[in-house]
Amino acid sequence: MGNPLDSLFEKTPKTVHTYTIPESLRNGAAKVGMCELTADQELQASRTGRFDLLKAQYEATKLSIVLLDGKVVNRAEIELDRFWEHASPRVRSLLLQAYNRLSSPSAEETEDFFDSVVTELAKV
Repeated sequence: MGNPLDSLFEKTPKTVHTYTIPESLRNGAAKVGMCELTADQELQASRTGRFDLLKAQYEATKLSIVLLDGKVVNRAEIELDRFWEHASPRVRSLLLQAYNRLSSPSAEETEDFFDSVVTELAKV
């Protein structure tokens, strides 16, 4: 019987955004590859974070990390947890910001979305 998280991390092609951790902040990996999460992965992060917003953000950020120094993260191993625990608060903050940028619409996309609103009376 496999790991129940395996289905969340199927080996399908993903766009990976690789960030280089500033040398002054390194305590482990120098490069971190992150990708967008699926809706199921976001829900899993919320569940793991017990629906606490900050904890869910941490979990989503950790789930988005797919590469450490160019090597695929093995979620069955503790390498990601070890990396996360040894990272400084500033590195974790950078990673949270990176995840938020990956998962949030740009200012232009947000503006276009809200400018597109049509208000009407409807029976629904």
